[in-house]
Amino acid sequence: MWALISVLLLGINKALRTQFAVGPLGCRSNPVKIDWAAVRKEYMARLRGPRGEKILYKRLGSLPLPSPFGHLVDVYVVGAQDGPTKRLYIDPFFDGCHEERAPFGYHLSEA
Repeated sequence: MWALISVLLLGINKALRTQFAVGPLGCRSNPVKIDWAAVRKEYMARLRGPRGEKILYKRLGSLPLPSPFGHLVDVYVVGAQDGPTKRLYIDPFFDGCHEERAPFGYHLSEA
């Protein structure tokens, strides 16, 4: 199902030259948009759990299908050391983009 949604959104975005996404930030159909590795590391270092705790993260790899924006999507497992984990999807190929929002249930600390 996600494959179909991604393909449909990619087609719509290419045809209309938009950046339309569906779902909460950080999900498969609405990945966090950032610009390459340095910004990704900074973003992940600033990401905090629900109680302000630092999170641990591990990159699982890239998805075989592109994001709704036509880029590869990296998949991470994130969570507090003693808490539940969740998957976070990041599109690291957005030139000049630096996301300043956190996925639902998380927040970003000051730089």
